[in-house]
Amino acid sequence: MEYCNFVSPMFGNNYYILDEGGEAMVIDVPLESTNTILDYLEKNELVLKKIILTHGHYDHIAEAGLLSQKTKAIILMHENDADYLSDVDKHQRIFSMVGEAFYANFLPQQADLLLQHGDIINFGTQELKVLHTPGHTQGGICIVHEDSKSVFVGDTLFAGSIGRTDLPGGDLKQLISSIKENLLVLENDFLVLTGHGDKTTIGNEKIINGYLAT
Repeated sequence: MEYCNFVSPMFGNNYYILDEGGEAMVIDVPLESTNTILDYLEKNELVLKKIILTHGHYDHIAEAGLLSQKTKAIILMHENDADYLSDVDKHQRIFSMVGEAFYANFLPQQADLLLQHGDIINFGTQELKVLHTPGHTQGGICIVHEDSKSVFVGDTLFAGSIGRTDLPGGDLKQLISSIKENLLVLENDFLVLTGHGDKTTIGNEKIINGYLAT
């Protein structure tokens, strides 16, 4: 399995295209990402099968419905954040300072598959494991690929920091517990692929991340 990292310019979101045997899977679909994804798929002769959303905040799911409509790929996300995909009012209450044009590419819809902790996502010959890591949102998840020792963490964990917890559904104590119980138990050389900013490793975060000090 290979992956490619792209960055959405508006909020600096990392989003990822995974490639396995002619099939593709996308992790998060932020603003201004759909055309980039479609171009990549066409250039590399890939068929998009699945869209995984690490959590429900608008900057990570803004064009998920649009991409699904254009490719017929199914959308997977945790059940606790599923309302974010279908209810634009939830986003407008958080981003109350922006106009309607901000939501022009948001196509409300239902998730095709609701994920839970421990679920296995099959992708070609590969398996990825779902870790429920609430605290940034109540439906935040991380996606572990054991073979490559990689974990896609969304906004759960950053290089030297953690996700914000001041928005609806946020809980600082819960987020720190989620990280310690689900991520810090991974081997130190696991690559941490974040929702914003630079990648890091589990071992590095054990050393430098002040939020995780015991």
